[in-house]
Amino acid sequence: VIEEVGLLDERFGIGMFEDDDYCRRLRDRGYRLLCAEDAFVHHFGSAGFKRLEPDGEYDRLFQRNRRILAEKWK
Repeated sequence: VIEEVGLLDERFGIGMFEDDDYCRRLRDRGYRLLCAEDAFVHHFGSAGFKRLEPDGEYDRLFQRNRRILAEKWK
């Protein structure tokens, strides 16, 4: 899949909405998205983004990346 669809779009930086973009790109290539109901992913308290909250960087990144996704996919 990576050879066909490519890597995550680096415009999204450290994260947020890069997964939505990747799923869209997969669907556009004819892949189906499925839910693995027997798997569990635990995000430990948003550990990677918690350090961005005190100064508002999290919100700025969220708004920026949401705008990138909207502009990319109209």
